[in-house]
Parts: sequence; structure tokens; C-alpha cells
Amino acid sequence: MSMLALILPVAGVFVSGASETTLSPVVLYVGPDQLLPFTSFIGAAIGILLMFWNRALGIARRAWQLLTRR
Repeated sequence: MSMLALILPVAGVFVSGASETTLSPVVLYVGPDQLLPFTSFIGAAIGILLMFWNRALGIARRAWQLLTRR
């Protein structure tokens, strides 16, 4: 193995050798710094849903009554 083949997988780069392709576990790492934007989005969506929950429930209730009225 060459020195380049030993260094590049540690940095998370695909290295194609004569017999195999390796992928470093560093590429598969998902840390908290990558999840924080996603969790912020989920929190904002839940907050908006909770602010307008009564209005959304009232609209759904009225629609159900209009559809089931005979």
C-alpha cells in the first residue's frame, strides 16, 4: 500500500486501489452540529402548528359538518 492510500481514507475520500474501493467511517459520521438545523426546523414547524391548532381544528370540524350534513 502506498502512503497516499493510507492518508486519504482518514480524510474521508474514496480511494480506488487495484483490488478494492474503501470508504472511511469519517464520511458516515453525523454529529450534533449537522443535526441542529434539522431540529430547529422541526421545532419551528411544531410551534407554528401549536399556535394555529384551534383555528385548524375549527376549520376541519366545520368541513366535516358540511360534508356529513344531510
